[in-house]
Amino acid sequence: MQAKMTTHHSVEKALSILLAFTPRNHEKSATEIARSLGVHLSTSVRLLRILETHGFVYRDTATKRYSLGRSAFDIGRAMYQTARERIVVVAQPYVDRLRDDLGEDVGLEVLLNDRTVLAYRAFGFRPFSVEFTMGDSLPIHAVAGGKAMLAFSPPAFVESILKEGLPSLTPSTITDPQVFRERLSEYRKMGIAYDLGETDSDRHFVAAPIFGVDERPVAAVVIGAWAHKVKGGFGKRVIEALKRTAAEVSTRLRY
Repeated sequence: MQAKMTTHHSVEKALSILLAFTPRNHEKSATEIARSLGVHLSTSVRLLRILETHGFVYRDTATKRYSLGRSAFDIGRAMYQTARERIVVVAQPYVDRLRDDLGEDVGLEVLLNDRTVLAYRAFGFRPFSVEFTMGDSLPIHAVAGGKAMLAFSPPAFVESILKEGLPSLTPSTITDPQVFRERLSEYRKMGIAYDLGETDSDRHFVAAPIFGVDERPVAAVVIGAWAHKVKGGFGKRVIEALKRTAAEVSTRLRY
């Protein structure tokens, strides 16, 4: 019984060490970890060595400091993949319902690194062809869903996108970084974002962001229509239904 209790305590301490590196994964010394967790230095060193052996932490031979290792990254990546797949499962009935209510094409864009992926599309009663199909990686700076997510993303992430440049897809694509920042500020206030001919001159899109458990955008619900039909405006009923759907999916993801 005593051995079992000791094992449980060791596992708890090892997990506490891993959690000590979240959320920024800053390097820490064994002494810093021992102090922050209230354990003996010898205990900290012993558990760090075990974690290092299995790839959960990495020890810099020059600084003698630790950070999360490849095994921790692999687990995080697996969790991210599960979360991304779960978004589609959770959002699909809401996307379908929105399509049924409005009769328009409705899509689901999911954030993947510095791109957005068209993860699901519910075809409207009068579907129209678009360049992108399900599974395609989309230009995050031009599509409505990508901009809806960027509008609520950390500034550092937005700047990393701007650093890569804003390629022009149509004459309407925003390519000036300052104009892009100003547009994102407007979208953040409205709670929605537009693609008014920026990816296809004949088609307009409006999107609302979906937020995950950490209150950061992870996806977006997107409505598309012919440009001549909406003439740059989707109407109050459409916008309210779009926002409501995105909020409902966000609530489901958080709980």
